[in-house]
Amino acid sequence: MEYNLPTKLSEIPLEYLVDQTTSIRVAPNYSLIALVCKETPSVIISNAKKKNNGTSMCIPLFIKTAAGTDAKEFVASLHLGDKLIMTGSDIAISQTIAGEDNVLDINYFLAIVNENPTIYKDSILIQDKACFISFKVVPNSYIHGHRFKVNDRLKSERNSSNLVFIHTPSTGELDK
Repeated sequence: MEYNLPTKLSEIPLEYLVDQTTSIRVAPNYSLIALVCKETPSVIISNAKKKNNGTSMCIPLFIKTAAGTDAKEFVASLHLGDKLIMTGSDIAISQTIAGEDNVLDINYFLAIVNENPTIYKDSILIQDKACFISFKVVPNSYIHGHRFKVNDRLKSERNSSNLVFIHTPSTGELDK
């Protein structure tokens, strides 16, 4: 059995997020987010066996807010796929929503592993972290900010300035 997982956020098309959430209506003053978690498949399986749901890195992405809601100007300005700034505790206590046959959900992956135990043995050799997606409904007040893409001109200016924050003489250890 072959099971393909994205290894980068850029490999997940925004259309997938839309398709998974078209049947979800959001109540006023709430927003729907995607929680993209990155971890190696073997760690996901091992954590599930230990009854530990921890993952190392999760990125909350904006999906949508309630239609016609009197959302604050900030939330109303967010776009599909914007990276949100939220606390882990706010995300943890928010309501998880099932997507439409979400093949990138951790529980979907674990169900496949339970049907085919050789996947765990195969996954031990995989060192790349894979992206898993779940969906949550959060109060708009939990969204503290968002990250936007810095345009290419600003990036090149920043890279060309060659900022050095800490400078230590080389001992040769890190040069190898």
